Amino acid sequence: MESSYKIGEIMTNNVIVSAPGESIYDCARKMAYREISSLVIIDGTYAIGIITEQDIARKAVAKGLKAKTTPISIIMSTNLTSVGPDKDLQDAIQIMGSNNIKHLPVIENGSLLGIITSKDIVAIEPVLIEMLKITSSNKNHENNNH
Repeated sequence: MESSYKIGEIMTNNVIVSAPGESIYDCARKMAYREISSLVIIDGTYAIGIITEQDIARKAVAKGLKAKTTPISIIMSTNLTSVGPDKDLQDAIQIMGSNNIKHLPVIENGSLLGIITSKDIVAIEPVLIEMLKITSSNKNHENNNH
């Protein structure tokens, strides 16, 4: 089932990014100031990772890392799941649900073009959030059975 939206039409273009050498503290402050819940980590124009509020809480604060001196590269997720701008919104929902993620960078030829989040999806089509939950729930059920 296709939606009437392509990722490139609905993604946030002005993605707030950080470099891998920035401190956890600076990244957290940037996220707080911008009122966002993730940052894409880039090297030049290439997306090399992502950091979320959850990552900061679980991988830094809970482990007692020194936020002002520890680079974000220590805790960022480098196994970056992404989507192309030409894909349908339904594809993004499926990718996010099956990978249990809420932030999906939009990448083409390695370059970061934008980002789509579960909040974006809810804002566009509130009924689609159920699809995210169902897909994620099915994935969790499969993992528990293995």
